[in-house]
Amino acid sequence: VSFIPDKSVDAVMTDPPYYDSIKYAKLADFFYVWLRILLRDRYDWFKAKTSARTGEIIVNSNSDSFVEGLVKVFSECYRILKDGGLLAFTFHHTSTWAWEGIHKALERSGFVVTAVPIVRSEGRTGYRKAGSINHDVCIVCRKVTQVMRNEPYEESKILEKSIELAKRLCKLNGELSDSDIFTILMGQGMRLDADVYSQIAKDQSSYVQAIKSNLSRRK
Repeated sequence: VSFIPDKSVDAVMTDPPYYDSIKYAKLADFFYVWLRILLRDRYDWFKAKTSARTGEIIVNSNSDSFVEGLVKVFSECYRILKDGGLLAFTFHHTSTWAWEGIHKALERSGFVVTAVPIVRSEGRTGYRKAGSINHDVCIVCRKVTQVMRNEPYEESKILEKSIELAKRLCKLNGELSDSDIFTILMGQGMRLDADVYSQIAKDQSSYVQAIKSNLSRRK
């Protein structure tokens, strides 16, 4: 977005990245091929035979290239944001490597995560298979140079804060799946530095079990 001046934007809010969770590009072709029949002579975007675009950042066989693409995007967000501006997006995924990739891309782009509120990813009436993720993490970021914390966010607080949040969500929304608990944990960990976050990701199964045990005692 070279047409946008440096430090001129108050906030950037977006959704995805999805990593490899949903193949939106391929799903779009189901509709695109029919729309193209009507629109290819009117709009240049419908000239191509598929909806694929060379500038897209997608995961095929190489997740490293996806992270590199995100670094470019987040770096441009950093450039256009005012010093006190916010970058915010929603995210969930069932794999630790995806969370670590997002964390790495943000850190390399000069951002630090300052808040991780949880929201339902879809309405209660939407179709969700058993065990699926029903919640998103809203990842809220600021420029590293602008962050002033009243207290350090330490690894020792992750389990405590995750349990507290899981209890609140259970009270509001009922049972949480293992995937939801995992999402809560990984979201809370986003506020840690990369090395500590990698350890959290490595030990995530024991953390999830500890949170589940705490919820069971609550019953």
